[in-house]
Amino acid sequence: MKKSDLTGWKNVYAFTFLQHYKSKAAIIALILICLAVIASGPVLAMIGGEGIENTLDSMTECKIEEIYLRNETDFEFDTEKFISEKPYYKNVKFIKTDDPLETVKEKFKSDSTKDVIVNISLDTEEDIYKIDLYRSQASEIDTTVMSVLADVTEEYFYDCRVSQLGITEESFELMNAEVKAEVVDTETDDQKEDDDSFDMVMSGIIIVYAMVIMMIVLISSQQIGASIVIEKSSKVIETLMISVRPLALIVGKIFGTITILLCDFAALLISGIISCVLTTVMTAKKMSETISMVTDGMSDIGNGFSPGSAEAVAFTGGIDISIGRLIFGIVVVLITTVLAYLLYAVISGISGACCSSVEDLSGASTFISMITLVGVYLCMGVTAINNDVVTMISYFFPFSGMYIVPVHFIFGKTGIATVLILWAELIVLTVLLFRFAARIYHVLVFHKGERIKFKALLGIAKTEKGQGKQ
Repeated sequence: MKKSDLTGWKNVYAFTFLQHYKSKAAIIALILICLAVIASGPVLAMIGGEGIENTLDSMTECKIEEIYLRNETDFEFDTEKFISEKPYYKNVKFIKTDDPLETVKEKFKSDSTKDVIVNISLDTEEDIYKIDLYRSQASEIDTTVMSVLADVTEEYFYDCRVSQLGITEESFELMNAEVKAEVVDTETDDQKEDDDSFDMVMSGIIIVYAMVIMMIVLISSQQIGASIVIEKSSKVIETLMISVRPLALIVGKIFGTITILLCDFAALLISGIISCVLTTVMTAKKMSETISMVTDGMSDIGNGFSPGSAEAVAFTGGIDISIGRLIFGIVVVLITTVLAYLLYAVISGISGACCSSVEDLSGASTFISMITLVGVYLCMGVTAINNDVVTMISYFFPFSGMYIVPVHFIFGKTGIATVLILWAELIVLTVLLFRFAARIYHVLVFHKGERIKFKALLGIAKTEKGQGKQ
């Protein structure tokens, strides 16, 4: 590959960029997508505003009018004390009843749209207390309000049992504490749990990262192939070949497409920012009212709600992420993505030149899709099997290493040597494909007819090599 082989790539670059944005279809499609992005935020805010308002209304003002209380246990349920402790229900009328449950439920079928049945019973077979809540099919009480009522009723009934048994809450909890017998190994179980948690999180990150990079690389590289096929079918590429070398044509196409994608991405990013600003302006007043409403009613809400406890679980086993490694890891991700894109772009350029029509391009893309899926599935296999041999294979197989190595490097699972080996593989493969393309490309761009298969490509390469020696 000589320096002269790249002569004219800037002309192809400029031609590719300008030709794309001269297309009315491309401009209209980009404008429509940008408008959709800009409108998405305000539209969703308008659609969701009413639902948020209704939810907040139900949180700050109870919509229940009457609660039919059936208590089949020996513990007294003091409704007045319940209301004093839970002001959220201060406007609710409690009706204690001993009528059969089915009789009360029958009444609900007709006119009880704002009423609720609370049935407290003891299940003697399972030795547990049950609190069942019922509402009619036509009820105006939403699920959130019912869930809150279930939580606070369970909490209050617990307090009733503790109080009426005459023991402290601590003693009651100790008596009801679960006893668990377990056989454990002598190794540290916490370390095993940390490692398992770490592997699960990293596996999820690898899969998401692989999917994102796969879509970026595939979509952009296939756009190169489609561009070459379209220009080839319109004979534009034959005109270009008069003043530029075959290798320059591929290089110009690759960098031209990169620039187009960056410009489209910038337009979408600006559209997203505009959407966020418009949404913020539209919802600022409503958010202010919401914050004021929640603040004013915070005391009642706090007493009316019984939120579950949330426990933050942290894992530390095997993690070594410093700021320096994280920053360098991002650099590794960017460089690996660029190298992967270049490799796929050359493959797509050759595939596109092998076709004479857009219909043939789908068949030519099969190879690209196949090696991509093999790489992604190998990454998934590594996360599932967690075997050292399989992991090393995935590292040094370029079409899987491009997905898994950057993530493993960031999390300290592999070193810079593995990264450098992967980069070397991607660079060598790209250079070899560039040289291969330079040898056969002038034949491919003038080819008309059925799509050229891989075996035929090798034959063309051998022929051209022989002629070059002569």
